Amino acid sequence: MLMRLRTIVALILLAPAVSFGWGFDGHRRLAAYTHEVLPEGSCLRAWLETVTHQFSWTDQSCDPDRWRSSDPDEWPRHYLDIDYADPYWTYPRDWAAIQAQFKQYADDNGRVPFRVEEVYRELVARMKAKDSSAALVTVAHLSHYVTDAFSPMHDTKEQPGDLHIRYESDMLAVEAHINEITDRMRAYYGAPGKVDPKNHTFDAVIAGNPVGRKIVSDDQNNGGSASALFENTKDLTARRWGDAETMMASLIGTAWLEAGKPMLQGMPAGCDATVPDGEPVLKGFPLPPPTWKQDGGTPGAGDAGSTGDAGGAVADGGMSLNDAGTGGEVDLAPSCGGCGGVPAAALFPVLLGAMVLPRRRRHG
Repeated sequence: MLMRLRTIVALILLAPAVSFGWGFDGHRRLAAYTHEVLPEGSCLRAWLETVTHQFSWTDQSCDPDRWRSSDPDEWPRHYLDIDYADPYWTYPRDWAAIQAQFKQYADDNGRVPFRVEEVYRELVARMKAKDSSAALVTVAHLSHYVTDAFSPMHDTKEQPGDLHIRYESDMLAVEAHINEITDRMRAYYGAPGKVDPKNHTFDAVIAGNPVGRKIVSDDQNNGGSASALFENTKDLTARRWGDAETMMASLIGTAWLEAGKPMLQGMPAGCDATVPDGEPVLKGFPLPPPTWKQDGGTPGAGDAGSTGDAGGAVADGGMSLNDAGTGGEVDLAPSCGGCGGVPAAALFPVLLGAMVLPRRRRHG
């Protein structure tokens, strides 16, 4: 207990550097490249290109991590520890079935597929209302949850020590690292398609679970070396990033199609309104076959949280790039250790949760 309290005090003193998910730099970078998978000349790409170069928009992709400081229910919306089921790919996809099987641990296990579905529904509604500004905010928020689902550390319960923050935040805070991963990512852009927000997110977690366990094993074998962590994970991270961007493009296209393909502010006259309606193709770590059963059930209606209106085998190949790259010309603003900064006082409930949460979890 004393050691845990010391850790909490250290985190408070380092509050400006505390981050979550892919880290603030990672989430901004992923949001900034959301448009690249979409075809040149398409209405949706033109619409996104009105904002993806703006820091004020990419920074909104970090909002869900800000909400954690005031809403304890926000935490489970960012991950799914799918390997609490054995085998992990048998984890239920119906919320009532999850509650029946895991009882009081249903929430603690995570629910990112359900959160993606909730925010997707918000996007459809805002597109249908032709509220372009609100829809773009929702795209930024959706980007956060979708890309969290593609973080291998959000797909497994196996997270020893400080590996999670070393992999997602510390590693990507090095400019040369995030630029190289960004450049590599483009080789793994796949083909967007028509998606089911919940079920395809479940599939993404299934594909990511063995990747997460590989990262854990490699890190332990290398004694927690920061340089080894980057060298061992830069390609698989680029693969997951490329897959995440492909899924985001698919979700945006599917939402626009469901909304009736309304013309939104920023879509030029004569743009291509074609939306792919086949199965999406992910190149980094392909998804398992979509053999879903008819299911349903989402967490309680009041569980959507704030919205701020204003498997495949693990592969280790890929491109070999020797230059750091630039990652493109976008306004990603300064790396300040926080999306606009999270006040230290606001982190007390978050850090308290970090101290208490392990007591609420069980392994096995």
